[in-house]
Amino acid sequence: LFFYSKKNRWFDIKGEKMLDEKICLLREKLNDSILNGEDYNIIYQISIELDELIDKYYIQTAQKGTI
Repeated sequence: LFFYSKKNRWFDIKGEKMLDEKICLLREKLNDSILNGEDYNIIYQISIELDELIDKYYIQTAQKGTI
C-alpha cells in the first residue's frame, strides 16, 4: 500500500520513500555534483549508489512481473 504525502512524494506503508523516488533524488544529487564541479570521488560514489538503486528497482520490478 502506498499513499501520497502533502509534499507530492510517494511513500510506502512504513513512511519510507519509494525506490523510484530515491532514484530521482539521487539522480538530482549526481547532476548537481557534476554541475558544481565536485570532487571526482564524490561524483563516483554517488554514481555507484545510483547504479545500485537502479539495479534494485529492476530486480523488484521483475519480481512483480511488471517488466
